[in-house]
Amino acid sequence: MKKRAVRWIAVLVVLALAIAPMTAFAAEPRASAYIDTTTVGIERVSNGVKVGFTIAATGTMSNVGVTTIQIYTAGGDFAKGFYYSTTSGMMGYNRVFYGNSITWTGADSGTRYYAVVTFKASNSSGSDTHTMITGYA
Repeated sequence: MKKRAVRWIAVLVVLALAIAPMTAFAAEPRASAYIDTTTVGIERVSNGVKVGFTIAATGTMSNVGVTTIQIYTAGGDFAKGFYYSTTSGMMGYNRVFYGNSITWTGADSGTRYYAVVTFKASNSSGSDTHTMITGYA
């Protein structure tokens, strides 16, 4: 029953992100002992680039969210990194589901970017990670 509720929440978030004007969006279901579903998107905003993400775990996790967001230019050059240890809003605690967005205000207006996002879910039994790459914005 709880697993069904988590999946419905994930579906609703995916639909909400699909309705929002995201430039590039990806969703991946994943069979794992810890991670059920992950989604990620990138879009241009007036003050930079915004990376949005969601993760649904298979049950309540002590940590669930994103450990790193690395932004690259379309040519593959590293542009900016965000890490959960130094950036608030990337990791949730004692949850099944977590989602948020991080905005980088240093993006050049004429440059296209993509993001590499690493998800993590962990509890006292162990952990799992999953990495996704967005399209371009």
